[in-house]
Amino acid sequence: MTTGSDNAVLGKRLRDACAAGLGGVKLPSAINFTISGANVMIHLNSSCVEANMQQNGTAFEGWALALKRWLPTDVAMVELGWGFTGADSDPHFQRFLYRTKKVQSLFKDWFVIAAANCAEFGRLKTEAAGQDFILNVASKPRALEPAGECDCMSCAQSSEHKLECHIVRNQEALCKLLSVDALDRQLPVGLFRDGVKAAPANEIFPRCKSAIDIWGVNKSDRKLFLFELKKWGNIPLGVMSELFFYSFVMADVQAKCFRFEKPCYEIESTEAIAAYILALEWHPLIDGGMLGIVNEAFNRSGSRIGFGAIKIEPAETEKYRVVVRA
Repeated sequence: MTTGSDNAVLGKRLRDACAAGLGGVKLPSAINFTISGANVMIHLNSSCVEANMQQNGTAFEGWALALKRWLPTDVAMVELGWGFTGADSDPHFQRFLYRTKKVQSLFKDWFVIAAANCAEFGRLKTEAAGQDFILNVASKPRALEPAGECDCMSCAQSSEHKLECHIVRNQEALCKLLSVDALDRQLPVGLFRDGVKAAPANEIFPRCKSAIDIWGVNKSDRKLFLFELKKWGNIPLGVMSELFFYSFVMADVQAKCFRFEKPCYEIESTEAIAAYILALEWHPLIDGGMLGIVNEAFNRSGSRIGFGAIKIEPAETEKYRVVVRA
């Protein structure tokens, strides 16, 4: 289907188009990229479809956006195709189909699905009429880190769990910066049909370790804030996949397409979403230009969703700097 050599060609073009210091940027070998004139075909194999969506080898959203952001004159259209050998009931496959359909709808002017794969959307369970789609909730309150650990941001930055707990425990600065009423952590996004039960047949999106890192609301503005947190040195392009997925799921909650297992009026009463990368650093291909493409598409579609990025600066008395506002 592909030669694999186009990965190297596109990787070089990206490095040449980007700012200095991106010498380490290369396209993942797990994804095959094929150039056809001004079009690029992205093809994922079955293992990519099933993989953790934050990994570079499955983050088709980020790579498609990188091509449009950094090679706008070379790339007119991006086409996504995939092969999948597993069962329709695989929650990772269902999540992949959901992500794919939502992203294609958002970027319909330049992002298309390969003809051979279009019929597979008929396998997407969230499209079934007359179903009750339910998000699981935490079985118990999320605990913060044990007393005595992570007294400052600097000592927490090497662990995402410690960093997450530290930020929520010391949330005043971030809340003030964005006008958030309060922050909480670990909002599950496991999706079930007709009840959250042990029966595997009920599970649509994966439940285990699948959660939004940090979230909060502004009640007066009816805005939901979502934060994808990354520790120092963890800079996958897949952070874009996570922001898209979490935003789309919460937008479906706001639209009453999904509901929580237990009522959560605080979130259900919101009408807009601000989704942020929250990190000490992030993938060098992600910049204001890429996030601008996303936000322009949301505006055109009428979606009340915005993407942004906030840099954590622990050395400066634990400050946060808004790089791009959602």
